[in-house]
Amino acid sequence: MMHVIRHIRNPGSKDSALNLRPGEIVKVLSEDEILATLDENGTLEGLPFMFEMRKYCRRAFRVLTRIDKIVIEDNGTRRIKNAVLLKGAICDGEAHRGCDRTCPIIWKESWLKQDQSSLRSQTARKVPAINCSADSEDETLSCQATQLVKATSPLPFWDIRQCFWDIQSGTLDPLKILQMSLLSLNSPFQKSLLRRKGNPIRGKCKQTPTIDLGLQPWELVEVRSKEEILAL
Repeated sequence: MMHVIRHIRNPGSKDSALNLRPGEIVKVLSEDEILATLDENGTLEGLPFMFEMRKYCRRAFRVLTRIDKIVIEDNGTRRIKNAVLLKGAICDGEAHRGCDRTCPIIWKESWLKQDQSSLRSQTARKVPAINCSADSEDETLSCQATQLVKATSPLPFWDIRQCFWDIQSGTLDPLKILQMSLLSLNSPFQKSLLRRKGNPIRGKCKQTPTIDLGLQPWELVEVRSKEEILAL
């Protein structure tokens, strides 16, 4: 059984842009403050605030990374605004019948505030389990993973703004973006411009061999040596 978080969004509230970067310390707002940003579907700009997120309220975290774009299966690359991942904040699936995918939770910047002192003063504590039982089996809780299309917008591959987002968020530096751009060109200057230490490993096979070891989950394996791999 699951329960839906529903709250009528405060017309005066706006999605704030903190322009957070990896490594910054933030504090999750209280549940009431977050509920005040949600619409009648329990979402902010299409992104659900899930029951599994409640236990993280009023706690401090480091920003793991910004999310400016995201690849969704069968939908390509899409744009998401003012969103980050927090280090250690994952969905435990408690309100989704024990889902064990442990997806990282996406946080809108409107649900956070910058607080450099919170993490240092925060003491470790065990977070009590949340009772997510519902009054009706008809009520279902939206999952962020299944609602990403609604929480994002199409992003054409030729939109050059993607490069600036990656630089601004610290995901990639300008040199790395230049290298990636050059790699996409069929140019005789690629090897001289992008030469790296060491030579690429090249084998003698004309066709990649197929080997089936019949491996099972959690089995231990050992990677072959370079010489053994070259001989395949």
